[in-house]
Parts: sequence; C-alpha cells; structure tokens
Amino acid sequence: MPAWSEHFAQHGVDLSSSWALIRGPQVIAFVLLTLRRAKRSRITAFGVLPAARGQGAAATLLDVVLTRADARRDQWVELEVPARNRHAMQRVWAQGFKPVCRLYGYQAPPHDGDPPEAACSPIAAAEAIGRLDELDATDPEALPWPVSGAALAMRPALQAWHCDRAQLIFEATGESALTVRSLIDRDPEQCGATQLLRALRAQRPGHTLTTPPVHREDGAARAFDAAGWNRLSHSQWLLRYTLCG
Repeated sequence: MPAWSEHFAQHGVDLSSSWALIRGPQVIAFVLLTLRRAKRSRITAFGVLPAARGQGAAATLLDVVLTRADARRDQWVELEVPARNRHAMQRVWAQGFKPVCRLYGYQAPPHDGDPPEAACSPIAAAEAIGRLDELDATDPEALPWPVSGAALAMRPALQAWHCDRAQLIFEATGESALTVRSLIDRDPEQCGATQLLRALRAQRPGHTLTTPPVHREDGAARAFDAAGWNRLSHSQWLLRYTLCG
C-alpha cells in the first residue's frame, strides 16, 4: 500500500471525511475528500464500478458529500474534471456544481535564443510555499488545489524563482525534463510570471518543459500564452458547489 499512502499524503486526502458504497463484500463506489483551509472541500477522486453505473451510486455519494460539507459549514465543494469527460461533467452539473474556470496545461517550444527581459532570482522552496499559503489564506478563490502550498509541500525537490510580484515553482521530472508545478503573479497583467517562464526556457535550453492542466484561464494561463508556450490538447474544468458556509 505504499503507493496509495503516498498518493493520499500528496493530495491531502482526509479518509475520515471520505466515503464508499458497499454492496455485499464489494466496494461499488467511492469518493476521496481533501479538506482545504478556509472551510473548503475538494473531491480528489471519485469512482464507480462499471457494473454499478446508472444505478444512482454517484448521485448518492455526491449527496452525502454535500450534506456533510454543509454540516461542517464549508463555503463550497470543488473538483477538477477533464473537459473531454462529458459523462462526468453532466453528472456533476446535474448535482448542482457550476463551472468556475478552465484549467490549462502547456509545453514550451524550443528556446528561440532571446534573453529574458527581467532579472529572476531563486528563492527557497519553503519560502515560495509559504507565499502560496499566504495567498490561499487571503484569497481562497485564487488557487486550484494542485498549485497550492498544501499540495506542493509534500514534494521534496522543488526549485523556486521570483520576479517582481510573481513566483515560479518547478521540479526535475527526468534527466532533461522539468515540470512547472505552480505559477502565481499578484500583478493582473502577469508580467513577472511571463518573464519567469521566458527565463526558464532561456536557462534550461536542453530540457523539455511542461506543466499539467492546472492553471486558471484567468490567471497563470495568460502568462503561459504570453510567453509563447504551447497549450496542451487536454484541459480541465474547475467546478464548485457553493454552500452557505
């Protein structure tokens, strides 16, 4: 079970708040929950056995999750759903979840030789994660879970840079591969974030640079677009069910 334990820890899964439906000796459906700060819940994983689909298992579990979240006086329940998974989208929409924004991923094209236009400085990963925690506390709307400090704190080998009001967190995911894990910029124009992405390309010209679809279309995704990174074909929706809190 080490792989499951690592997965649960990395995603902040709270097993005491997670649920399963059992028929006889078999689990036919399950939902794993992460309890975020500022009274928010995230559906981290959700599954129904093929043989049990169409029998109300998903709706029953979602009802339980929403009822319990309301009892905790959560502000909302959120989840990310692949945009191409129309069945899952329809299921959660029918339950009352509403789209917040699209989440995009990217891959950098080969470096074109242009130097970065602004100075970017390294900072300690712990300091960068602390800044994410501060933003998450002051603006709970801003960060999808995968780019938050709580999500990244379990990763042992992160590197971080900052430029003006922006910061970039990335890690090596192969001998010549880097993955951007988080990018934030308190400047709405995303100027510092754009420069960080350009600097990463310039300083790691022999590396493959990618990032998964976790960046808000109204935030960091604008910096990736401005920096000339190529948008991945698959994306996600961030959805939310708002409670009274």
